[in-house]
Amino acid sequence: MASLRHALRGAQAIQAGKGTLVSSASTLAYAQARGRLKTALIQDAHQRVLNALGAGETVSGFDGHRIHLVDSTTVAAADTPDTQKCFPQSSQCAPGCGFPLIRLTALFDLNTGAIETSSVTDQNTSEITAALCDLIPRVKVGEILVGDRAYSTYGICSQFQKNGAFFMMRTTDQRVKHYTNLEPNESGDRLVKLRRPQNRNEVWTQQKWARIPAFVPNIAFENDSGPAWADAARFKDLREKVVEAFQGRFVTEAGWVACGSQTSYVLAIHFDLLKPEQIAEAGRKLVEDIENRGMHLATGFVGTPYLLDALEKTGHLEVAYALLEQTTFPSWLFPVTNGATTVWELWDSWTPDKGFSSTGMNSFNHYAFGAVADWIVRSVGGIDLVEAEPGYATVVIRPRPGGSITWAETSFQSERGEISVKWSLASDGQALDLAVMIPENVTPRLDLPAEWVRAPVLKTGFNEFTLQRN
Repeated sequence: MASLRHALRGAQAIQAGKGTLVSSASTLAYAQARGRLKTALIQDAHQRVLNALGAGETVSGFDGHRIHLVDSTTVAAADTPDTQKCFPQSSQCAPGCGFPLIRLTALFDLNTGAIETSSVTDQNTSEITAALCDLIPRVKVGEILVGDRAYSTYGICSQFQKNGAFFMMRTTDQRVKHYTNLEPNESGDRLVKLRRPQNRNEVWTQQKWARIPAFVPNIAFENDSGPAWADAARFKDLREKVVEAFQGRFVTEAGWVACGSQTSYVLAIHFDLLKPEQIAEAGRKLVEDIENRGMHLATGFVGTPYLLDALEKTGHLEVAYALLEQTTFPSWLFPVTNGATTVWELWDSWTPDKGFSSTGMNSFNHYAFGAVADWIVRSVGGIDLVEAEPGYATVVIRPRPGGSITWAETSFQSERGEISVKWSLASDGQALDLAVMIPENVTPRLDLPAEWVRAPVLKTGFNEFTLQRN
């Protein structure tokens, strides 16, 4: 209503200046009329106003580069069945005890102050997701986006690198500089960030603002091709030195890791700390230790998340499935066979012969060993991503049937739509039925073991076919 009253007063002032009949000051009729306007008409009017504001304007900012701002807020909506359906309340609220929340993420033009575009989602969709999908693609080559720390992710950075755009944002306290100092973060670092004032009542003065243009072009626009990604080169060089030092100190020429524990082999395999010719032997030593323990794991918080990946990577998929389906102690299913409905913090949080383990550190609802679900989704379920294509822009369909599991059905609600995979093996194991759903704007790849006859190319929409074993 405040915006409507402001607009109405402006219209009244124009009418009074022209000596024409002045409209009523009541906003009710205008509000009701606005509510009957079609969305397309409102969007068209907004775009016309935006074009008029930008027409003839001299682009202000840093060296003539247009600046955009991005931010998000939530708005409580009426508690009606329709709004609950479109914008469900938080899962933390009991039914009927919370209002639907609408998340609004908007892109502003700093030159005109106008909202260029906006994204409306439910509160369960993060503002990062909304910005990445709907707003950031509108920032063009050579333009700048200013955002909060929420947007300081390498996924978003990669989008800007592709778009040829620049960005300024607050990041972690270790790399941030106070906004009044206007200093680079690190030597050779081309990412420029601003830090919010500690006192939220403090506002930027024109003098402080005027100091920024002289600083930023020397940092953000030093290279014509875009920001220099000093982080990538620095960490690549550091990794090469770490791998060389690790191999020289802890790995034999044959590929044996000095410690000899399952975790030491898992980490060396998973993080590519071995030479290519050493990987097979490292995998064999890992399996040897598992077999010596009666097909049981012996990893903790550090090694467990990557254990099954390391086995699959070295060609021991059946051993990975044997561990996944193991029911005796220690194993993932040991707690389940003893009545657990959550993941325990310790393999021996409770055992039949010893009872409860230490009460000092013994959670019965803990995330760590549940990391196996990541491998289950990717290798059993068959839905994997490509790290260089954030947000499941490219999805890899790669089921790896094994063990006693003869079928699986998995779905994931990505920001681009639902991705689903369903597969089942024939009773004789010689045929594989596969059904895949790929949403729009997602590039699918099919990656199946060589034992299956090559399948058709996946396409957007529903795919269904049967594969024969070679």
